[in-house]
Amino acid sequence: KQWYQRRVAITAGEFSFATTLAPFLPMSMKSYFCPIDPSINYSQASKLIKDIRPKTVVTSPTYFRAPVSNPNRTDLVLVSDMPVVELGVGETANLQQPQTSINVELSLEQLDQLNMQPLKTTEGYQLVSHISGVLKARDNKPSLGPPNTSSQGNVMYGEVELQELISVLTSKGLTPNKVETLGAGDHFLISLSDHNSTITLSPNVTSITAHSGKMRHTLQGIVSSLLVSL
Repeated sequence: KQWYQRRVAITAGEFSFATTLAPFLPMSMKSYFCPIDPSINYSQASKLIKDIRPKTVVTSPTYFRAPVSNPNRTDLVLVSDMPVVELGVGETANLQQPQTSINVELSLEQLDQLNMQPLKTTEGYQLVSHISGVLKARDNKPSLGPPNTSSQGNVMYGEVELQELISVLTSKGLTPNKVETLGAGDHFLISLSDHNSTITLSPNVTSITAHSGKMRHTLQGIVSSLLVSL
């Protein structure tokens, strides 16, 4: 089966996955987000691997061998002292990398600024707060320095649950006509055909396409009501 003819892969990391796909939705093809940074050379990439020390390096096997036409060009060879997974054309790999969090040191002054608020999650409630600062890392130990500006506005925080969003839309008389699953199953397209509007729901971004400013404002208010203002 020509599976690759029914899929689209986005490799430009500087653009939002959901925003890039929005003009082409709905579509029957599966979509994948695989950001690639082509702005660094072999030497810079080798230094980057040495500095950040990832658990696994995934790349094409050709990057670890000099070109056949120039076997002496060692400057065109990627160097890594970390475990490497060589991924060829049409191959896949299960890295089994769990999501992790890190601890960041805060000063006493920063702790005084915290305004803890309850946030509903799939496992219950958590206390969260918003704080601004400059993230610094030394010897793989991050710390948060003072912000570049004294102004600190509120931010919306949390995760919009698909079923909860559908429930609120329905209660407002905006019953979705269709809900499609995109990408690896964590992106959703909610079509409101009766109102010429769509909502693209992703883990890190929510994109709204509406036929009028009033409808956009209404949908933004609904999405914001499911988040916490910090």
